Amino acid sequence: MTKEDVENVHSARLLEDVHKTSTDQHSTEDHEQSQQPITDHHEEVNYHGRILENKNLRLLLSDSQVTNTIVTDYHTTNQVNVINGTGTLAFWNSTGDIGLFKLLQMHIHAPSEHTFNGKNYDLELHLVHRKFGTNILSVLALYYDVNEGGNKENEFIESLKLKEHNPQVALIPLQEQIEAVDVSKIIHYKGSLTTPPCTEGVNWIISPKPFHISEEQMEIINHHWKSDKTFANGNGNNRQVQALNDRVIYYHILDHALVNKIQVSLLAFVFLISYF
Repeated sequence: MTKEDVENVHSARLLEDVHKTSTDQHSTEDHEQSQQPITDHHEEVNYHGRILENKNLRLLLSDSQVTNTIVTDYHTTNQVNVINGTGTLAFWNSTGDIGLFKLLQMHIHAPSEHTFNGKNYDLELHLVHRKFGTNILSVLALYYDVNEGGNKENEFIESLKLKEHNPQVALIPLQEQIEAVDVSKIIHYKGSLTTPPCTEGVNWIISPKPFHISEEQMEIINHHWKSDKTFANGNGNNRQVQALNDRVIYYHILDHALVNKIQVSLLAFVFLISYF
């Protein structure tokens, strides 16, 4: 095991402890000024021009399949710790600086923590990454919704075996799910973790287009939280929306025709950086 692998295991275990000790996803304790989740602009929220297009934003994802792992039920979420080196995220931020991040773990919230035009999607997947050689975190948020994405079984979600308790999973087809992410529109802002101690300084990267998921799959997921009146009064395992305060939300929309060309160029660039 390399030094990088050891650091990944340590970081994943720290985040694992956070989920183990989180019992109130709807806490309204006083925190600092950059908390997550937030909502986008809609009739009830006025962000006074703090939603800005930024053409520096770029996102490149590279993942392989996750094999021989356990989907752990921490009561507050179901989580997969990734310690076998799979998964790289390259992100160009609002100033054009690039960061390379390694996947640590992924977990789910139902309903979604972020809202879009005041609406929660059925499910939000968080892929938590750590920047190489640092403790800086970036979280990629993906969404699933029966109505907006389509009422159809999702192979990736099905592979998590959420009917079972702490199942051993031979294969999670993460690569196929990542390849389907629409990187032509991304949203970025600075926020926090959503579980105590709600650590700030986290890069949030959002791909807002929801994936399909079936009603049957959501029924199984909601059985864990939203349909359980003894858990957060049946409100689900999502944290309440937080104030934007003085933060800026950045977004960038690319022409679909340019996405593939840009991805090829970025992939070559990231390879060179990783090599040297």
